Amino acid sequence: MKLLKKILIGLLIFIVLLLVLAYFLPRKMEIEASGPINAPATFAYNILNDFKNQELWDPWTEQDTSMTFDFGDLTLGEGAYIDYTSDKYGSGRTTRVTSKKDQQILLTSESKDMGSGSMRYDIVSQGDKSKLTWGFNTEISWPKNLINIFIKSGMKKDMKEGITNISSLANDRWKNSTYNGYQVNQEVRPSINYVTNRDVVPFAQSDRFYTQNLQPLFLKIQKSGVKMEGYSSALVYNYDFANNTLDMATAIPIKEEVAIEGAGSETLDQGKVLVVDYYGDRMGTTAAHLAIDDYMRDRGLFNKYPVVEEYITDPTEEKNPSKWLTKVIYYLSE
Repeated sequence: MKLLKKILIGLLIFIVLLLVLAYFLPRKMEIEASGPINAPATFAYNILNDFKNQELWDPWTEQDTSMTFDFGDLTLGEGAYIDYTSDKYGSGRTTRVTSKKDQQILLTSESKDMGSGSMRYDIVSQGDKSKLTWGFNTEISWPKNLINIFIKSGMKKDMKEGITNISSLANDRWKNSTYNGYQVNQEVRPSINYVTNRDVVPFAQSDRFYTQNLQPLFLKIQKSGVKMEGYSSALVYNYDFANNTLDMATAIPIKEEVAIEGAGSETLDQGKVLVVDYYGDRMGTTAAHLAIDDYMRDRGLFNKYPVVEEYITDPTEEKNPSKWLTKVIYYLSE
């Protein structure tokens, strides 16, 4: 009993000492990590300025595979936010407060376990490379502030790992033009004449619209005696996200520009284009489009409409959708 009493007294003294230590420790925790980015500053900025890239570089997703992200309606720029849930790190929300190219990106962090805090990303250009500084600040009340001395070094290590991940991602985009696994190629595309059927349709019915109009267009082309040349395509002239509609056309390329009764026509002049080869079901091309969007943003390029999806594989001959090749094509503004 005496031994147990001594142990309890010793434990009580230890707890009191920890509480006293916590009282004199700072409530504020400030962590900063820096590292090189093997790409121009714009590439790092664009990665950090869009929350949809978060899981591609976030160091904590590798440590906890249970972590999931939920995006707000806006992922890019000021006002965007992302909610996270993790078995290891709890849950919270990060909101982008300010976002100015070649300057700081400032964010706020609200965690159910750690309370509120703020983050910043400083990106400094160094020629064709750059330097990224990641800062984190929070205030933890007594006696929870005792954990500062235990987690600070670990968090700094994790932040350095995140910077390394960003550097690798930015370099792959800069040197290899690879975005989320898709290779973006810049080409010169010759002039193409199309016979079309164009209308405004709901997003969910776009594939049906394309398919239903193929056979009637083929019959009209055959009747006219014009020779087909190339692959059938979908042309998109406008995305109306407010109404969830597309201004689009089913299009079949022909050898020469000819007016065909009961059909529209479109000629796309020779020009520079960006192309991604996408394999899979036609309705799953969104990631390929986003890859081209990011490529253009990094390089200050702009596209002109229509956007083209060219369907190389005939589904009646190849039954496996994973082998269907679609070329996603964006014409560049000069």
